[in-house]
Amino acid sequence: MKDLSKIGLALLAGAVAGAVAGILLAPQEGAETRKKLARKAKKMEGQLKDKAKEFGEKAKEFSEKAAEKAKDFSEMASEKAKEFKGKAEGFMSKANDVKNDAIKTAEGYL
Repeated sequence: MKDLSKIGLALLAGAVAGAVAGILLAPQEGAETRKKLARKAKKMEGQLKDKAKEFGEKAKEFSEKAAEKAKDFSEMASEKAKEFKGKAEGFMSKANDVKNDAIKTAEGYL
């Protein structure tokens, strides 16, 4: 996620730098250049806001899906733990029965 935002920021910075350089190097009067820069900046501001909103919506969607998957995993792990506990208790009960039978058998030989 961090790499993706770094790449997006680098692309945006490159686009802004390219647009500014292109306008500044164009053979026009200062007032016209400033107007062009202002228009481009306003346009890019709108585009950036749209992308930020889109990114925020996708991040929220991803977060909700991750939380849902974590909840599902937690429930599944809890069920498996209960199942394992039940099996372990069954094995312990059988082992205890075998132990008691062995003790009775041993006592019978004494």
